[in-house]
Amino acid sequence: MTAQPMPFSARQARALAWPWSVDLARYDRRGLLTMAEADALRSLSVDQLRHVGLAIAAPALRPVARLVRPLADALGALHWPPNDRHQRRYARDAAGLVLIRCGELGRAYWGWSVQDWVELINTDGAKFRRSWGGQIGPNARPFLIAYAYLLGDFTAFDRLGRFQRPSLAHRVFGTDVVDDAVRQVCTTLADWGYRRGADRLTSAICQILLLNRSPLLQDLSDEALAAIRTAPAMHGQWGNDLHGIHRAVAALGQADPPPHGPGTAPASPRSKAPRRPGRTGPSGGTRPPPSPRRSAPATAVCWPRSAGGWPANTPRSPSRISGPARPARPGSRRWTACRSATSLSGRTACAPRTGSASR
Repeated sequence: MTAQPMPFSARQARALAWPWSVDLARYDRRGLLTMAEADALRSLSVDQLRHVGLAIAAPALRPVARLVRPLADALGALHWPPNDRHQRRYARDAAGLVLIRCGELGRAYWGWSVQDWVELINTDGAKFRRSWGGQIGPNARPFLIAYAYLLGDFTAFDRLGRFQRPSLAHRVFGTDVVDDAVRQVCTTLADWGYRRGADRLTSAICQILLLNRSPLLQDLSDEALAAIRTAPAMHGQWGNDLHGIHRAVAALGQADPPPHGPGTAPASPRSKAPRRPGRTGPSGGTRPPPSPRRSAPATAVCWPRSAGGWPANTPRSPSRISGPARPARPGSRRWTACRSATSLSGRTACAPRTGSASR
């Protein structure tokens, strides 16, 4: 069966500011194997590869040096956390699995299709563990994804099931530069009140950086974001965050704002039948214009006013907050009592005072 070619990468289509860690042009990338290479690959085992590692000078690996060297360079280009002894062993195991699969398929990994990589990586850790028993377990699987990404131009993340996008981005690009890009986007979205789980949003940002093959926001140009929008890996729930992230990148001055809503073009306006005049409501016609607000009636307060600001003779009710009590509402019992009190005391009766509306 003819292998399907890998997709054309964003790096091949345009220049990026981020320097790629593995220069693929310096390798012999023939997809077919020679007879000597095929025989050497078929004789390899996991235990043997664990013993010799990726040493090109080892007798078992000398016939396939053109395949071992790129894997060793990719291993050396990965970024490692402290106390990485076990992680490096899992990465060497993953490189050995790539070589063993080359012998099984009879093709170098340079000629693998997307499906070839997917079948090796598998869709989850449990299936991978059943395919490769012993001490390999699921710990080698993340490094298979890294090799596929660095050497195979693999970005079909939607076909791999669940895996940690931030971990892959940290291994390939480095922790500091990835976390800086995530922080800028998340801070911008948080200032706008954007509500999304931190882990989910971080994974979406890292996937966008991985698809663009650069951790720099300045490399997220308009054409790059347009290509990412149509990538199969951004379909479904992953595309829900793309619009907001695109807006944040635009606010940071790296691209133009997204033209439309999340993932889709604006819907064409539907033609509406003219409504019959003289009717209101959803069945037809236009609603009458709202009536203008009535002018606020004058609020009566007692005069003279006390030092607190309200009329001295206005009855006050207990208030839960500090400050003067509200004046009596005209027509209320307190207002009537105020008028009676001022009339008996000989003072001026309650006079109208404009400027505030009764509520």
